[in-house]
Amino acid sequence: MKKQEDKNLEFVIKHYQYSKLDSNAAYHRFIKRIGLNKRSYKLWWTAAASLLLLLSFVGIYNYLNQTTTLYASTSTTTYTLADGTKVTLSPQSSLSYKDRNCRDIEITGKVYLDIYHNPNKPFTISDDSYRINDIGTKLEIDETTNSTTVYVDQGAVSFASTADISHALVLNQGCKAILKKSAIHPERIATKSANSTSWATHKFQFRDTPLREVLADLSDYYKVSFVSDKYNVNLTADFRADNLNTIINMIQKSLDVKIKYKSNSK
Repeated sequence: MKKQEDKNLEFVIKHYQYSKLDSNAAYHRFIKRIGLNKRSYKLWWTAAASLLLLLSFVGIYNYLNQTTTLYASTSTTTYTLADGTKVTLSPQSSLSYKDRNCRDIEITGKVYLDIYHNPNKPFTISDDSYRINDIGTKLEIDETTNSTTVYVDQGAVSFASTADISHALVLNQGCKAILKKSAIHPERIATKSANSTSWATHKFQFRDTPLREVLADLSDYYKVSFVSDKYNVNLTADFRADNLNTIINMIQKSLDVKIKYKSNSK
């Protein structure tokens, strides 16, 4: 074994040539072979570093400007945003925001917002035609191809057309306004029912409300029809939309009326 090692060492000493096994020298021979001089070598590395830096900036920009979109497909869906704002989307509606900034959003369809109020970070809903600024609010926005309608369930908002931001319409609790696509300013409209947002809140509030209107609100929510033996009575009550039969029984007892489900079949 010792003799074999000595022979190997003799072979290496005999045939070794300076720089043949020098990795640094081999690298410089390679550079010379492909035609890179010292100056072009530095330029090449500078260009490569610049390209990597540019790609890094592009990656960071895309990350910061990515769009987050929330959808509701066939049923009403509720989300909680990172700031604590609760969003309820009606079927086929959406909400989106960029830059991971959920305080500046866009919507499509009908959306109910229970906004977490932060005076240092205003909440804004906007698109190409309108802008809504929160002033501590629960509100419903219904956006269609022809108009945008805003109803304030609690708090207040400013509602303006992007064509004239300076003349915003301030809407307080219980107020409603519409901005038509061709209009420069939104206009106030009458609110048909205080329970227009029940689809999202699952609550009913009646204040000296005629029974006929009470049954109409319940009918809209539950998609059924009712008849009563008398209608000349008013109701003041709050209900959660948990069980329709329970609600009907409570109304019958409090108003001393009889209410029946109406068949829609002919």
